[in-house]
Amino acid sequence: MRQIRLTGKERPLRHLGRCMAFLSLSRIYTFATKDKLNTTAGSFALLGSVVPRDAGVVAKLRNAGAIILGKASLTGWSNFRSLGATQGWSARGGQGKNPYVLSATPCGSSSGSAISVVANMVTVSLGTQTNGSILCPASFNAVVGIKPTVGLTSRAGVIPVSPRQDSVGPICRTVSDVVFVLDAIAGFDYNDLEATREASKYIPPGGYAQFLKVDGLKGKRSGIIREPFFSFVDEAVLPVFEQHFQTLR
Repeated sequence: MRQIRLTGKERPLRHLGRCMAFLSLSRIYTFATKDKLNTTAGSFALLGSVVPRDAGVVAKLRNAGAIILGKASLTGWSNFRSLGATQGWSARGGQGKNPYVLSATPCGSSSGSAISVVANMVTVSLGTQTNGSILCPASFNAVVGIKPTVGLTSRAGVIPVSPRQDSVGPICRTVSDVVFVLDAIAGFDYNDLEATREASKYIPPGGYAQFLKVDGLKGKRSGIIREPFFSFVDEAVLPVFEQHFQTLR
């Protein structure tokens, strides 16, 4: 409610296309927020640390009318705490679970971001990706994630792994929702100067929502690279995959 009062009025998110009363947002512990929410990467080592400002993407979302509900868990230190770390586990957040199959992996490292969306706790969440950390949890939890080109969205205020690979992107339930959120967070940020300055040159006038089409896949062909990509898949998974692939066909 404090955030609502600070905005001055209860406003629709006109910048995010679909007229939702408010944007529900969860962000993994790596996003800085200038409030009482801790920014820890899932570790007790950073508990109580003070950040100078909101992360660049958080500031853009607030400007678009977003209401910040909380921070989601993640695989500790963006899955770089240990090469053998359990997906979805962090010291502060404990074990995140796949809402569809509690014994299955939620993947990571943006585990809680995907979990919170599929569990209908939030409408929108953000994740970061260095090496699959948006796309993998989105896939394993049956939601939609976009990994933007490096620099299309600001990394300022995000606990880093690699400046050459890190990217911030949305995770939502639908393609249209992630596109509307991408439009809100993409663009130049002085605090991530070099990367966002270069990438912002290629943002199409009018944004990305203009390319949403209900029949966008009509007439398109899909292919499966079976070897060696699927050579490591558990045999119990393959029949289910084939069933869904036939449905798509």
